[in-house]
Amino acid sequence: MSFHDYQESRRISSGDTPFYALIMAAMRQADTANLALLREAFPGTRAELEARHDAPGGALPGDREYGEIQARRRKLSGGMEMTDDGRALPGDEPVLLSYEEAVALLPDGDRVHTFLDAGGALVGADWDRADILRLLETSSRREVTGPAAQGFGHGLAAFLEDGVPVFIKTRPAS
Repeated sequence: MSFHDYQESRRISSGDTPFYALIMAAMRQADTANLALLREAFPGTRAELEARHDAPGGALPGDREYGEIQARRRKLSGGMEMTDDGRALPGDEPVLLSYEEAVALLPDGDRVHTFLDAGGALVGADWDRADILRLLETSSRREVTGPAAQGFGHGLAAFLEDGVPVFIKTRPAS
C-alpha cells in the first residue's frame, strides 16, 4: 500500500458508497491473490457480482429495474420474448453469427453507424471500422437483430461485456 492508497480510501469513505458496492469494486480490480481472499471472505457477494455481470443490464429477477430493462430489450429486439437470463424463448431463437459472418454484413467505409439503448433513449454514433472489428472479435455474442433494429438498417448486434447490445449498421440486402 501507499500514501496515495490511504488518501484514496479517505476520499472514497467520505461519500455514501454502500459497503457491498465497495467490495464488488474491490473484486473487479483485485489481483489474483487478493481476489481469492475476497472471494473466501465474501462468497455471497462474489456470487451476486458474477450473476449480475452475466445478466442483461446487471439486473436480476426481483430488482425494481428488472422489468424495465427486459421491456427495453424486447422493444429493441422487435418484441422477442426473453427468459429471465436474457435469452430468447424457444421458437424465437436468435440467429447467432460467427465473426466472419458478422464482418460480411458490414457496409463499406472507414466509419460504421451504431446505436445503443441509453435508458429509454437510443443514442447513435459512428465508430471507426477498426473498433467495430475489435468489438465483433471480442464479443461473446454476435447475432442478427429483430425487425425493429433492422427497420433502421442495423441488422447486426454485438454485445458488450455487461450484456448491452451494440446495434450495428449493415449493408443493404441485395
